[in-house]
Parts: sequence; C-alpha cells; structure tokens
Amino acid sequence: MVSNDELLRSMGCIRLLEIGVKTGDNIQFYPDNTHFIGVDWNVRLAEYLNDENHSLEFGHINVERLIIGDGSNLKQIKTGTVDVVVSIRSLCSIKSPLNTFDEIKRILAPNGKYIFMEHVPETKGYIVRWLQILLTRSGLWPSLFGNCRLNFDFMEEIKCAGFKRVRSRSITLNGPVSQIFHLTLTGRHVLGVAIR
Repeated sequence: MVSNDELLRSMGCIRLLEIGVKTGDNIQFYPDNTHFIGVDWNVRLAEYLNDENHSLEFGHINVERLIIGDGSNLKQIKTGTVDVVVSIRSLCSIKSPLNTFDEIKRILAPNGKYIFMEHVPETKGYIVRWLQILLTRSGLWPSLFGNCRLNFDFMEEIKCAGFKRVRSRSITLNGPVSQIFHLTLTGRHVLGVAIR
C-alpha cells in the first residue's frame, strides 16, 4: 500500500487508524514506521502504548494521535488523510454504526481501505441465534462485554454505508479457548475490505 499523503509516501510510510485498539494486539502486524492513530474508550491507552515495557511491541510505529471514543466522531482527523482504517471485533459495541461508517469514509483517502473482522449473528443454529437475541435484548451480554451486541448484523450495516466496493467472506473461529460459551455465541465472523 502506498500513502495518499505526499510526505508519508516519500518516506515509504502510511497513516493507519484503528478503532478499538484494546491492548494493541494488532499493532505487531502493522508495517514499520506506520503513522498510527488509535481510537478506544480506554483513557489510559496513551500511557499503555508509551510504557517502556511495551517499547519492543510498539516501537516500530509512530503514534500520531490517540482519540478517546468509539469512532463515531473523528472530527480531530482531517478529511481524506488516512490510508487504512482497521476494526477487529469492535463495531458491535458502537451505538451508531452508520455514523462510524460515515466518519471512516470521510477520513479515508481516495481509494483508501477499511479492513474489518467483526462477529455477526448466527444463521444456522436456531438455539444459538435465539440466545444471541435474548442475551442482547435483556442487556446482560452488553453489560458484561463492553456493550457488545450479539445480534448486530455488521454486513447489513456496511451494505447501507455507501462504500465504493466491499469484499468479504465468512469465517468461523474455533479451537481451544478459555471461554467456550463466548466463542459459541461470537464464533461466526465476517472478514473483508471496503474501498472508499
């Protein structure tokens, strides 16, 4: 990927914004010298990313800015200045996904990429789907897991968002995990790229 920003392009860098940074697990996969903008509700994220104990994990990126929030209001970011936006298992907690998609489209440079992996409702298992609806509507699941909505249909929302092109595929996560019930309810995912 080549940056739309002339200065970053001349240095061989890109500008990337991640929504839902959490503990920074994805940062290890970002190219060296990425100009990073993190968006998360964690008010201590800056302290965590800049802690010298994490310098080996995060030292290959340049932290440009950290924004406290969920991605639905990115007014601090100029229009068309971000090359890539990433969200991994984060949009299920956002109250207004269409606002977030509008902001993603606004900040992305022309032909910029929005890379996502989000869990989606079960389509085959009636009991699992019923549990997803029940646990979300009762408020129990959102209260335990950071406002996560098990019944949030990411693909329906992104289809309405107006991206130029969306490519995706369904995957099912499985394997040994510490919370098998959690994986049963959030195992089905969609992985893809949307182009501005």
